[in-house]
Amino acid sequence: MNLLLLVLFTCWMVTAGMTIFKDIFTGDIMFDDTNTYELIEDGAVYKVYGKSTKGKVGGEDFNLIPDEEEEEDMESGVDIVLNQRLQEVPFESKEEIFKYLKKYRKKLLEKVPDNKKDEVISKFQVYDLYLRSKFKDLQYFQGESADYRTGEAMVGMLTYVGEDPVMYFFRCGLEEEKV
Repeated sequence: MNLLLLVLFTCWMVTAGMTIFKDIFTGDIMFDDTNTYELIEDGAVYKVYGKSTKGKVGGEDFNLIPDEEEEEDMESGVDIVLNQRLQEVPFESKEEIFKYLKKYRKKLLEKVPDNKKDEVISKFQVYDLYLRSKFKDLQYFQGESADYRTGEAMVGMLTYVGEDPVMYFFRCGLEEEKV
């Protein structure tokens, strides 16, 4: 039964098309359009609505009803984190995250055309203010190939609204791709 559901879901995704949002530096998928999302903060930030769930890491049999034997291989968490294999970043202080973001902004501006730099700086300031207001309530995640010490990859932020997980991603650091 699980295999049949997986095959049907895969066929539906291939025919329906999907949009993925990838880190422009690492190519890691940060989220996709299977989750509801919206642009907030004057278009600077994607707000992505997740679900607390239980499934196999990497999404292979994710969200399917497991056999009792498979329960041992299951991991609980937020679907966005589990499906995209995002890794938690161990920032220990507010200063550490903002030092990281300063490096990231510099790297990001190197990639942006000159005529877009002012817009990116403006959006980054909105993003920075937003983070400062929510810092204590956030967990930080990067794609599986990223190294947080370099400042060269997207950092997604996770918080909870009530019991519902919500993740935030800086729009200018993502590339949208239809697959």
